[in-house]
Amino acid sequence: MVITDAGEGVGWGVLRRRLGKVDNDLVEFLHQKLTFGRGPSATAPDWHAQAVHTVLLPEDAQTDLLDARRLAERYEADAFPGIKDLACVAKITISKSDQVLREWPRIVRFAAVEFAEKRKLGCIAILHVPSKSGVRRNSHVHLVAPARELSSDGFGSFVRPFASDAGGPEIARAWRDWPA
Repeated sequence: MVITDAGEGVGWGVLRRRLGKVDNDLVEFLHQKLTFGRGPSATAPDWHAQAVHTVLLPEDAQTDLLDARRLAERYEADAFPGIKDLACVAKITISKSDQVLREWPRIVRFAAVEFAEKRKLGCIAILHVPSKSGVRRNSHVHLVAPARELSSDGFGSFVRPFASDAGGPEIARAWRDWPA
C-alpha cells in the first residue's frame, strides 16, 4: 500500500486486494500494524498486539467486532470474489513527542466522529511511538477502516467516494478543522 500526503500531517492510502503482483489481506495488514511489522515471534506470539490501539464502531454494530482481529477476519470472511478495496488508511502525525498523550485521545475522538458516526465505518486506531516501535520517526496514529459500511447486519455498501483515493483530501480537511 502507498500512503500519499493528503495535507498537513495527514497521509492517506487505500489497501487494495491486489497491488501489482502482491495479494493483500486486511488481517495480515492489521497484524503488521499492531506488531510494528514484526509479526509473530517467541516474545510476541501471534496476535499479541504490541501497539496501543482501540476499535471504534457505529453504534448499531455487533459488539463482538470491538476486537481488532475479529473485525478484520469478519471483513475478509464477508468479502466477495473480485473485491478491489479492502480498507482506507489515514496516518496522522504527532509532530511533538511531548504531545502524544494529548493528541492520542483527540485523534481517537476524531476517528469516532469521522469514521464511525458520519460514515458508519468500523475503524481501528493504532498508536505508533518510537519508544515502542524502535523506529526513529515521529509518533503517529494509523486509522484503518474497512471500506464498507457496518451495521447490525454486518458489512454493506462501499463508502464512496470516501473509501477511495478521493478520501484523502476530505479527511485532511476534516482533521485541519477539528478542534484542538
